Amino acid sequence: MPIHDTNFADEFKSLDRETWYVSDFIMSEGWINTGWSPKNVETSGGVMKLTLDTRDIGGKSYTGAEVQSEDRFHYGTYEVRMKASGEEGVNSSFFTYTGPYFGHPWNEIDIEILGKDPRAVTLSYHNDGKSYSTVVDLPFDASKGFHTYAFDWHPDRISWYADGKLLHEVTSPGIPIPDHPSKIIMNIWTGMNHWLGDPDFRSATSAFYGAVEFTPYDPGVAHPGTVDVDLFVVDAANDQVIAPLTDGATITLPAGVDDIAILARPAGGSTVGSLRFALDGPSDHDATENAAPYALFGDRNGNLRGEHLAEGSYDLTVTAFSGANGTGARLFSEDIDFVLTESTADVALYLVDAATDRVITALEDGARIDSEALASRKLSIVAVTDGFAADSLVLELDGAIDHRQVENLEPYALFGDDERTGDVVGRTFRDGDYALSVTAYDERNGHGYALASFDLEFQIV
Repeated sequence: MPIHDTNFADEFKSLDRETWYVSDFIMSEGWINTGWSPKNVETSGGVMKLTLDTRDIGGKSYTGAEVQSEDRFHYGTYEVRMKASGEEGVNSSFFTYTGPYFGHPWNEIDIEILGKDPRAVTLSYHNDGKSYSTVVDLPFDASKGFHTYAFDWHPDRISWYADGKLLHEVTSPGIPIPDHPSKIIMNIWTGMNHWLGDPDFRSATSAFYGAVEFTPYDPGVAHPGTVDVDLFVVDAANDQVIAPLTDGATITLPAGVDDIAILARPAGGSTVGSLRFALDGPSDHDATENAAPYALFGDRNGNLRGEHLAEGSYDLTVTAFSGANGTGARLFSEDIDFVLTESTADVALYLVDAATDRVITALEDGARIDSEALASRKLSIVAVTDGFAADSLVLELDGAIDHRQVENLEPYALFGDDERTGDVVGRTFRDGDYALSVTAYDERNGHGYALASFDLEFQIV
């Protein structure tokens, strides 16, 4: 049997008998109460259906279905889209296998979903009579829909995944990692009632397989766990980081922030081929990014795109791959739960006569100031925070006057104030259009994370 050492994928638009052997035999061992029949294998619409029914066959009480790859595969990433049976007593499987029949010791790596508990998956491997197995809870019912399951088989480790999330990893094995090229096998069967439970379906039940992929192991690619990724919530209006995103975080969006982005940065100069995002919550979005900046909503010429995310609880899965478009080895995978809230903080802005420190008017977006009604053209703008404490404010004015001011103490004035008297400093405002941006920070000198951000436009005419 040839060893397949290049990328492989089958979407089951039909069943290629040169690629797959459809099992048609009866196993004599007593642990399995199922015989294989090709009649129980069907493909339609890009889905392979394997059926287990209650017909007797060759002394077995049930007739099941199994397909095996004609080729053998070795180290690499194995992936399948699958919907399992949810019936008691049934095992829906995806695994690699070789053994004495093929002239090798027993080597096997398993993903098995038992119908008696489709919200868990059994992950195991076997090497020459020695076995390792664990059961991991799933965040979904595997019998209710298709999900993507995968494992990385490397010389020194095995890592199992569901929907891109790392489920379990063996890195310091007490039992040697399988090392013989093996067949890819999918099947549905019953037996071992002490483990699977007693079958209780009436006539038939099925498991469904949407696609199978294999990517060969590349020893030059970093192993999972050697790459780390830092995540940030970013104001898409200015690409400014609002806060780091960590598991369990509550992110309060600064007042005035509308559209946000989620940015991923590989840490420590590490290199990835692509990053996949999967966001679930009040707002859902999936994306795969092949180049920096790696952002949930992408970018335009390096400027992050953003969307409005509603308040609430979110689950974000981020997976890094060695290849483009979510292919190759998984280098990193993290599942993050976080809560998004909107700030009730406010910043009031006032146009002030610098000669008297008297407020002329509250500034609002779109305001028109009549210059003839002004006692003086020597003016300032003062910001007053409401509902929060800031360590600094940055005020930026564009228009007939361009100016940027960083204020660490009240009064937060556009041109500062006299340190001896506290009187605001003013400048002469000419007629024209102005745009003002004010951002409050949690550290001095405009450093740290933004607490609130406001933008408005006004005219002096």
